[in-house]
Amino acid sequence: MTHPGKILCRSLTIVIIVFAAFPRASANDNNSLIESTSPTATTTIGYFHNELASSGDTTGTIDISWTAPGDDDTIGTAAYYMIRYSQDPISDATWDSASQVQSPPPPLPAGTWQSFTLTGLDCGGYYYAAIKTSDEAGNISLLSNIAENYASGIPTPTPAGASYDSALNIITVYASLVSFHLPIYYEFALDTTRLFSNPIIGLDLIVDTLASAAFGELQENLFYFWRVRAVASDRSDSSHWSSADSFYIYEADNISPVVVVIAPNGGEQWHSGSVEDITWSASDNEGIAAYRIDYSTDAGVNWLAIAEWTGGNPETYSWAIPDISSDQCLVKVSCRDFTGNTAFDSSDAMFLISNNLPLSVTVVSPNGRERWDEMSLQTITWSDSSSQMESFRIEYSVNGGDNWVPVCDWTTGDPQQYDWQLPPTPSRRTRVRISCRDQQGNEATDNVGVDSFMIEYTTDGGTSWVTVSEWASGNPGSFKWRVPNTLAGQCLLRTSCIDADGNAASDTSDNPFFIQDTFRPLVTIMSPTPDDSLESDSLVISWLAHDNGTIIGFALGYSADDGVTWNEIAHGNGGDSGYVNWEIPPGFNYLGLRVACIDEALNIGEDTVYFYPTAIDNNVSQTPSEFSLSQAYPNPFNPATTITYALAEPSFVLLEVYDLLGCRVAVLVNKIQETGYYQAVWNAQKLSSGTYIYRLKAGGYNEVKKMMLLK
Repeated sequence: MTHPGKILCRSLTIVIIVFAAFPRASANDNNSLIESTSPTATTTIGYFHNELASSGDTTGTIDISWTAPGDDDTIGTAAYYMIRYSQDPISDATWDSASQVQSPPPPLPAGTWQSFTLTGLDCGGYYYAAIKTSDEAGNISLLSNIAENYASGIPTPTPAGASYDSALNIITVYASLVSFHLPIYYEFALDTTRLFSNPIIGLDLIVDTLASAAFGELQENLFYFWRVRAVASDRSDSSHWSSADSFYIYEADNISPVVVVIAPNGGEQWHSGSVEDITWSASDNEGIAAYRIDYSTDAGVNWLAIAEWTGGNPETYSWAIPDISSDQCLVKVSCRDFTGNTAFDSSDAMFLISNNLPLSVTVVSPNGRERWDEMSLQTITWSDSSSQMESFRIEYSVNGGDNWVPVCDWTTGDPQQYDWQLPPTPSRRTRVRISCRDQQGNEATDNVGVDSFMIEYTTDGGTSWVTVSEWASGNPGSFKWRVPNTLAGQCLLRTSCIDADGNAASDTSDNPFFIQDTFRPLVTIMSPTPDDSLESDSLVISWLAHDNGTIIGFALGYSADDGVTWNEIAHGNGGDSGYVNWEIPPGFNYLGLRVACIDEALNIGEDTVYFYPTAIDNNVSQTPSEFSLSQAYPNPFNPATTITYALAEPSFVLLEVYDLLGCRVAVLVNKIQETGYYQAVWNAQKLSSGTYIYRLKAGGYNEVKKMMLLK
């Protein structure tokens, strides 16, 4: 029985007796793209990042043991234990700030040997541990002795990119360094399969800022996969294998596209305000990435844009003819492949664009369904679009338009009606055709009894149908269809027709065909903006991307030589919007930044900006002379922004974020910091759009600013 007010045992002995091991994980993968080339390379290497969560335990453990103290000096049983641990030394003053074990073991009778395993620790981290006990009356013992040791396991290194020397055909792969209390080395595995069943092993025993291994005698047009792990020098332990990266070496594409303009190609007469189809053919060994269309009204001396560079290669473009008049018109179509090779073709000869209204004539009567008796006298009437019509001609057909017989040959005037003595040839397929001619000899025609047609398509084998063309008069026998950007392999077309007597019929494709999505993602870099001069060496890269399908991967790269070579910054899955925090390498005055996104049809879109890495004068002291709080950048932002501040002397710093109702939504900094410049990144992914207030308190300095989150 515990006596009220009695203090429990004054100390405990804790002994760390073992490092707990954990299983090794294997790497799995899927992909996204970034590409880099050497300035002197004759071949190109494409890098793919492949990552899924590794299986197995990824944290370290420490086993502790002690002798149960009892609740009355050295007898009885205590009520419960309080076990705390920390990577900082534990004392009575720091006891409350140490991490507490949530489910400690129940105390055993005094003198009994007990043990417990601390879990969830950083691999290889150095930890301190201590215990207090309590009796049933709530009396707490003094702090036990402080035990200390390393947690089990070695942290897993991370792949950090690769570089390719095409002259020597050697690729060097790089990995980030990890901390461990024993000497370690880095083991790299290279294989041509994701299973790493027969890998080539490379070692790095001496490392600088990155671990690396070089592999030679590589083959072109072949995928290679590689991963890395850290190993204790005595091989007593090793980290997990990292997630896998891969690369592919292929010959550089120096072949330009082949482009041929089909229409207009000389001699055509197009009218202002009408819509005409520009058609072309284009091919390339790597595929066409984008096209551009221009036109000239002065035989090619000057060119005006019809369509700026646009992703895809539809090989047809519906052009609304501008209000111009020229007989020296040309059209030029330019195409670009995925590696930047460009070619163009223009009309072989000039064509005419006229801003006069195009001629048209419409039969008013008979216009179908009439029943006229043979040998009767009937009036044919029509209307036309021009007051300058100078002559007309009338024909009829008794076999639906296969053959035509003159009613009257070309006759001067435009009476818009004509009395016709019907011939003695009964027919249910009779049609009338009117032709008119203006003073310049231009001609227009219309006929009666024209059949109607409708076209539909399906992407699910016929379960549902989508209209391509509603019912339209005529029977052209062909129809230009702008194919939708969609991925579908069960496509069919169905054409339906109705004759002059209302009889209907339809036909469907004999077999399914495939529609390939050619729409490239539209990528826009939000931060930095072109020619930005940054106030810090840390940059939040943010972007937005749009695609008609799903974006499955993104990649970021930078260039210090105007885009000749690109170096990887980051890559990952998804990417319709995102941000990456990047520490800008020192020593560059002007950098290019590229963000590329890839969709599920493997179409790639990208955006590039160039900016000045820092606006800070390198001759100015990096020790601030006063406290300051800068405007968040970017602002407005989505979903992250960077806050920069300066401390003129060592201070306790509190950097907080509030909403407009005064509720604190984030604490970014809450600690003592030395004199200098600092940055804090706030990610507001889980918060709604609106204005937020951030406040810096440091020593006697207190400053407040606003920023806006836009989603």
